[in-house]
Amino acid sequence: MAVIIFKNQEQWVAAMEKAASYTTTYKNKWPYNLLYWDGTTLSADCVNLQKALFNGGDVFNLQKGRNQGKYWSGNTGDCTEWGLLTQCTDISTDFSKLKAGYPEILYMDGHIGAYLGKEIIKNGYVYNVIEATAWSGDFGHSGIIYTYVDQYGRRFNHHNGRQLYRWLQHGKPTKWVTFVAPSKKETLAIDGDWGINTTKATQKFLGTKQDGLIFGQPQIFKKYCPACSTKSWTFINSVTGSSNTIKALQKWLGMKESQCDGRFGPITIRAFQNKIGAQVDGECGPYCVKAWQKYLNEHM
Repeated sequence: MAVIIFKNQEQWVAAMEKAASYTTTYKNKWPYNLLYWDGTTLSADCVNLQKALFNGGDVFNLQKGRNQGKYWSGNTGDCTEWGLLTQCTDISTDFSKLKAGYPEILYMDGHIGAYLGKEIIKNGYVYNVIEATAWSGDFGHSGIIYTYVDQYGRRFNHHNGRQLYRWLQHGKPTKWVTFVAPSKKETLAIDGDWGINTTKATQKFLGTKQDGLIFGQPQIFKKYCPACSTKSWTFINSVTGSSNTIKALQKWLGMKESQCDGRFGPITIRAFQNKIGAQVDGECGPYCVKAWQKYLNEHM
């Protein structure tokens, strides 16, 4: 049996994101459930989306007519959602075991998806799952969509969003996918100083412009940011300033839309500290920054 080799988690995620980057739909009938490309629209059912990713990583191997005349088999065989899960290893009902850097298959009765092994940000919302769904009422649309799974297996339309259903089990697709870790991982120094390097890493994590700079912070908030270096942070004599990086951070924290103002004040700092497991005191000091630097190293 062939085994797909992804050099790292990023290649795995890129293969899945390619499927979601095109106009998609869901037609639960042959041949559209096969992962079918009609020249305009990509369609698939949940299990065949995952099978396609396991059988080559490039969903558009199909667009010239491949596998449009038979149900998908390939490395995984012709199987249902349950059949695909049973071919995984380390099958578990404990979703706290899902770890960053280790993509897995997610299963519920009649449906299957893929945990990406990382959080990704799309239009300001945080996701960590990709799946194909036929449920027309499933978060407002069907097709190939992003969702979010938490440590309890609950399925949300995005992080801190609306829950719909719950995943029951998960497992590692090691039968088909081998991950080869990079020879050297670039890590951020855990020094408690939020300077240019920490800002660049934050921007990379959030998907914003990586210039290492955070502009437009009110001077009155500087006292709450003793570990935020002025080489990276700019504080101004105005309460109307704003930073796109901080706005993205606030959205990642799941703050209300009215609170996503791009300003790093006590309310944002407390939400930030709670998210990363730091002491919640409303002050971004060295211990808070160290917790964030450690979080970035573990999740990037």
